[in-house]
Amino acid sequence: MRTKANIGHTVGIAQTVGIALWGLGAFTGSVSAQALDSALAKVARVELPAHTPPLLPDLSAVDAAPPTASASTTVIEQPAVVPTPPTEPEATPPASPAAVVIIADPIVADVRQRLTRAQPNVAKDDRAALQRAYGVEGAKPLWMTETALSPRGRTLLAELKRADDWGLKTSEFDLPNTPDAAVTADQLGEIELKLSLAALKYARNARGGRVDPTQLSSYLDRKAQLLPPKRIIDEVSVSAEPDAYLRGLHPQHPQFEKLRQAFLALRDAKVPVAAEPLLDDVTPKPRASKAEPKPETGSVRRLIANMEMWRWMPTDLGATHLIVNVPEFQFRLIRNGQVIHTERVITGKPETQTPIFSDMMETVVFKPTWNVPDSIKVKELLPALSRNPSALARQGLRVAYNGKEVDPTTINWATTDIRALHVFQPPGEANALGVVKFLFPNKHAVYLHDTPTKALFNSTRRTFSHGCIRVRNPIRLAEVLMENDRGWSPTQVRTQLQPGAPDANDTQLTKKFPVHIAYFTAWANDAGEMQYFSDVYGYETNIHLGLDGRAHTIVKRKEDLGPFRAEVVGRMVETKPTPANKDWMKSVFKVD
Repeated sequence: MRTKANIGHTVGIAQTVGIALWGLGAFTGSVSAQALDSALAKVARVELPAHTPPLLPDLSAVDAAPPTASASTTVIEQPAVVPTPPTEPEATPPASPAAVVIIADPIVADVRQRLTRAQPNVAKDDRAALQRAYGVEGAKPLWMTETALSPRGRTLLAELKRADDWGLKTSEFDLPNTPDAAVTADQLGEIELKLSLAALKYARNARGGRVDPTQLSSYLDRKAQLLPPKRIIDEVSVSAEPDAYLRGLHPQHPQFEKLRQAFLALRDAKVPVAAEPLLDDVTPKPRASKAEPKPETGSVRRLIANMEMWRWMPTDLGATHLIVNVPEFQFRLIRNGQVIHTERVITGKPETQTPIFSDMMETVVFKPTWNVPDSIKVKELLPALSRNPSALARQGLRVAYNGKEVDPTTINWATTDIRALHVFQPPGEANALGVVKFLFPNKHAVYLHDTPTKALFNSTRRTFSHGCIRVRNPIRLAEVLMENDRGWSPTQVRTQLQPGAPDANDTQLTKKFPVHIAYFTAWANDAGEMQYFSDVYGYETNIHLGLDGRAHTIVKRKEDLGPFRAEVVGRMVETKPTPANKDWMKSVFKVD
């Protein structure tokens, strides 16, 4: 038979048993240790709500008033307590794992259960982040009290409902439709989970995750600036101002905020929907006269598209950086937020677009060599060579194979894959790259360079290249770069271009800096006024198709020469008439 001390210790653990042992009239005799241990093992597996009141009476009164024996009560006789001498206190042995009961907050427990159910609209990473956040021992609700939204929850919900002010769509979030008053107990976990999921989706959309840019065009080499869901939920859960935290996820670039203010002004002006075209017209309409083209105007759709493109830009553009805005046909060299140099540029034709990406400026090359790319070799040089093997020499081009120059007139162009040959133009006044080029090595083989065809810079729409970017006054750009990087004077720069100076002189910058090839049809000038430019590559339309879930309908143009047999091209060329313009080759070689 167990002693009173043993029973008191066991009952202290077994209070959660409740009436399982005391209230069911089971005690008709002595309690066996085996039966009590079995009951406790079952209790250890039960998760009970917090603050469970003890279900057994306080047994401390046993010493004062032993129970009176009756027909239905078993009196447990207690042996006399023999005093023992004091001993050194022993360390309390660790509790048996079977006796540990983790009590979860009921709202958290409900969220955990909901996260285990099939939810096809919940991203895998979002689910994992929330299971981790709500699965830790002692987790508490982030947005709810025991009966309603907490103050933090109300703040978060209010900001989510203002998503439209940031060019997003509030309608895309599954928000709880409940007043701030008390809600039913069944709704608490549901609202908690909806708010956490909405916060994660808002973060993803604010960082450009509504559409993958690479699905809109093969030339859009950008990606959304997403943050891991785990980081988002960790940060927003401890933020004193969750609304401010959400706002901080949007691009922090000054141009983005200026676009947003212009967007709000147009939206709140309540412009009739009919005034905005559903799709922007990419191809210019023919004009009856040669009058100045009509200025581009802004629209809500246009501004939303431009805001979306800022979401794909790097969060840190660099203390010093150069940004080429393709639709504007202009670059800006910026240092510590101030424009220190700007210039006109020529960009790629719609069929040979300048790709949109970022990389690091590393090298200024004085008196460069032009290495003809494969696309020009196949599509423009080979047809001419099939007719006249001396066409290259007339344009100052040379051919090399395995590092040794080859006479192009000795090559059988009908059976030779021109891509296996190195076709190049040595430095000189007629060189297609002019006297200087600027390298920021990238997979697109695109760079900035000079050009001998200066007259093209007088055109308004300057889409003439094969993809590279031509600079109107590249020598001045070289002077600015070398002054800031090496402290060179303009005279030192121009010395590199004099006769007798080394050809193909690659001068490495001591400090690399980012180059961003961007595409913005709306830009705020220094006075804060919005300027609008033609959508030369049709990206505005593609962006809205993507935002509407129709990116799959876009036909993406991609340069792919594919398997190639020169003799097939040669036979095809023979069937074509000789071009009427005898100088057509000259225009080709001055393109890039």
